[in-house]
Amino acid sequence: MKKILIALVMCFGIAQLGIGQIAGTGHDFSDGVGLDWSWNGDGTGEEGICQPCHTPHGGDMTGAPLWSHAASTAASFNLYTSGTLNATMADPTGISLQCLGCHDGSTPLDSHSGITGSFYLVDGTHTSYVGTDLRNDHPVSFVYGSALDAGLYDPTTQDATIGTGTVENELLFGGATGTRTMECASCHDPHGAGIDNLLRVTMAGSELCLNCHNK
Repeated sequence: MKKILIALVMCFGIAQLGIGQIAGTGHDFSDGVGLDWSWNGDGTGEEGICQPCHTPHGGDMTGAPLWSHAASTAASFNLYTSGTLNATMADPTGISLQCLGCHDGSTPLDSHSGITGSFYLVDGTHTSYVGTDLRNDHPVSFVYGSALDAGLYDPTTQDATIGTGTVENELLFGGATGTRTMECASCHDPHGAGIDNLLRVTMAGSELCLNCHNK
């Protein structure tokens, strides 16, 4: 019994740390601070701050821990392209696809925890709507390696302005060295870092951009 009580206290402590990070941000759906909370319950906070994205049991581990939210149902995306873009582009994958599960407007926000919802992000109504036309958005889900572009730093040696490691270790995702990818979460912290638009690094002086861009 004593061991069970200790375990419960530890879990509660960890949960409190997580809530402390996300509470009050644009991803706080428990008390109306974020989007219209009516899609996630009665507004009393009983619906929980974590459930729209995570579940303690039966979660999907393909991109983010214990993922609870339904995946994007978009058939395809219009991808970013540029005459100076050397990266090989393909439809978003992994953690970016999980972000788009809400932000591309194809899947209801309240489709989580095994429930099919009906509250969608709508273009012109919600500022966080991204849609499926990504041609005017920063490219994601591409390999950012050391030889990608002369105007970019080598991510394997360039120190990031967040954390204590290189750009590759701090801002890129998955894979072995030299094959890690730029994703939505490279720039945005879904749990909030105290910066507008859930950015991981401030835009003051273009600090976020200058982690990667050699200008």
